[in-house]
Amino acid sequence: MGFNPRLAPYSVTWQGFEADPAADKAFTIFRFPERGMVTGGYGCNDANVTGTTNMVALYLDKFATDGTTNQGTIASIAEGASWAADVPRPWVITSFGSTAHFAQGEFVVLQYDETTTALFNDATVQLDYVLGYFA
Repeated sequence: MGFNPRLAPYSVTWQGFEADPAADKAFTIFRFPERGMVTGGYGCNDANVTGTTNMVALYLDKFATDGTTNQGTIASIAEGASWAADVPRPWVITSFGSTAHFAQGEFVVLQYDETTTALFNDATVQLDYVLGYFA
């Protein structure tokens, strides 16, 4: 069997924060054009986020095709550890995420959870995924 480019991993980068949202937010960042899986990715920000006064966590959630039904968290970047400025932090795939198959039209939603005050200006999220393949 030859190389099938549809089974190759893809990445999409979302540069969604141009300022600290200053509150919890949900952002729809990707819609699967056909069935697929999230395989990883990273998040990066431009300022140190440390200690008990600057805490933030990111979650990737699987949403149904209606865009409103949350089916579960597929990956996260925890709030407990510090975020160094300009250092990419990998997504930690959850047990649900390791087997979560997306149907055509389902969404990936980024949940920004600010537990105190996170101080940064720009943040970027990358999502790695495959189409048409289930492990």
